[in-house]
Amino acid sequence: MQINWQKIFSYGKHGENNLFWLVFFFLLLFIVSLSIWPVSIKNQQLQEKVKKLQEEIKGLKQKNERYQKEIDAVQKDPVYIEFLLRKKLRYGREGEKVIE
Repeated sequence: MQINWQKIFSYGKHGENNLFWLVFFFLLLFIVSLSIWPVSIKNQQLQEKVKKLQEEIKGLKQKNERYQKEIDAVQKDPVYIEFLLRKKLRYGREGEKVIE
Protein backbone atom coordinates (compact mmCIF):
# COMPACT_ATOMS: atom_id res chain seq x y z
CA MET A 1 0.00 0.00 0.00
CA GLN A 2 1.42 3.34 -1.04
CA ILE A 3 0.77 6.47 0.92
CA ASN A 4 -0.06 9.49 -1.18
CA TRP A 5 1.81 12.18 0.75
CA GLN A 6 0.86 14.90 -1.73
CA LYS A 7 -2.79 14.26 -1.02
CA ILE A 8 -2.25 14.33 2.74
CA PHE A 9 -0.40 17.64 2.72
CA SER A 10 -2.61 19.31 0.12
CA TYR A 11 -5.92 21.02 0.51
CA GLY A 12 -9.02 18.99 -0.24
CA LYS A 13 -11.60 19.91 -2.83
CA HIS A 14 -13.63 21.85 -0.24
CA GLY A 15 -10.67 23.79 1.04
CA GLU A 16 -10.03 21.73 4.22
CA ASN A 17 -6.53 20.74 5.09
CA ASN A 18 -6.09 16.95 5.13
CA LEU A 19 -3.10 17.25 7.44
CA PHE A 20 -5.27 19.12 9.95
CA TRP A 21 -7.79 16.27 10.02
CA LEU A 22 -5.06 13.68 10.31
CA VAL A 23 -3.50 15.46 13.30
CA PHE A 24 -6.94 16.05 14.76
CA PHE A 25 -7.78 12.35 14.46
CA PHE A 26 -4.56 11.22 16.18
CA LEU A 27 -4.97 13.85 18.88
CA LEU A 28 -8.51 12.67 19.49
CA LEU A 29 -7.32 9.08 19.58
CA PHE A 30 -4.63 10.03 22.09
CA ILE A 31 -7.12 11.84 24.35
CA VAL A 32 -9.55 8.91 24.27
CA SER A 33 -6.80 6.43 25.08
CA LEU A 34 -5.67 8.61 28.01
CA SER A 35 -9.21 8.66 29.37
CA ILE A 36 -9.60 4.89 29.04
CA TRP A 37 -6.25 3.99 30.61
CA PRO A 38 -7.20 4.71 34.28
CA VAL A 39 -10.43 2.79 33.81
CA SER A 40 -8.57 -0.25 32.52
CA ILE A 41 -6.15 -0.11 35.46
CA LYS A 42 -9.06 0.09 37.90
CA ASN A 43 -10.75 -2.79 36.09
CA GLN A 44 -7.62 -4.93 36.44
CA GLN A 45 -7.39 -4.12 40.17
CA LEU A 46 -11.03 -5.04 40.66
CA GLN A 47 -10.57 -8.32 38.79
CA GLU A 48 -7.66 -9.21 41.07
CA LYS A 49 -9.78 -8.35 44.11
CA VAL A 50 -12.63 -10.52 42.80
CA LYS A 51 -10.22 -13.42 42.33
CA LYS A 52 -8.91 -13.07 45.91
CA LEU A 53 -12.44 -12.86 47.28
CA GLN A 54 -13.48 -15.96 45.31
CA GLU A 55 -10.53 -17.85 46.81
CA GLU A 56 -11.51 -16.63 50.27
CA ILE A 57 -15.11 -17.74 49.68
CA LYS A 58 -13.87 -21.17 48.60
CA GLY A 59 -11.80 -21.49 51.79
CA LEU A 60 -14.72 -20.35 53.95
CA LYS A 61 -17.04 -22.88 52.29
CA GLN A 62 -14.56 -25.66 53.05
CA LYS A 63 -14.29 -24.46 56.63
CA ASN A 64 -18.07 -24.32 56.87
CA GLU A 65 -18.32 -27.92 55.62
CA ARG A 66 -15.84 -29.08 58.28
CA TYR A 67 -17.79 -27.30 61.00
CA GLN A 68 -21.07 -28.72 59.70
CA LYS A 69 -19.61 -32.25 59.82
CA GLU A 70 -18.43 -31.64 63.38
CA ILE A 71 -21.89 -30.33 64.36
CA ASP A 72 -23.51 -33.40 62.83
CA ALA A 73 -21.08 -35.68 64.64
CA VAL A 74 -21.72 -33.96 67.98
CA GLN A 75 -25.49 -34.21 67.49
CA LYS A 76 -25.59 -37.82 66.27
CA ASP A 77 -22.44 -39.75 67.19
CA PRO A 78 -22.06 -40.80 70.85
CA VAL A 79 -18.52 -42.08 70.21
CA TYR A 80 -17.46 -38.63 69.01
CA ILE A 81 -19.12 -36.99 72.00
CA GLU A 82 -17.14 -39.30 74.30
CA PHE A 83 -13.96 -38.46 72.38
CA LEU A 84 -14.58 -34.73 72.89
CA LEU A 85 -15.35 -35.17 76.59
CA ARG A 86 -12.17 -37.15 77.14
CA LYS A 87 -9.93 -34.91 75.03
CA LYS A 88 -11.18 -31.40 75.75
CA LEU A 89 -12.72 -31.68 79.20
CA ARG A 90 -10.45 -34.46 80.56
CA TYR A 91 -13.35 -36.69 81.52
CA GLY A 92 -12.91 -40.39 82.12
CA ARG A 93 -15.09 -43.37 82.81
CA GLU A 94 -15.68 -44.55 86.32
CA GLY A 95 -12.57 -46.24 87.58
CA GLU A 96 -10.28 -44.74 84.92
CA LYS A 97 -7.41 -42.49 85.76
CA VAL A 98 -7.20 -39.34 83.63
CA ILE A 99 -3.63 -38.34 82.87
CA GLU A 100 -2.97 -34.71 82.11
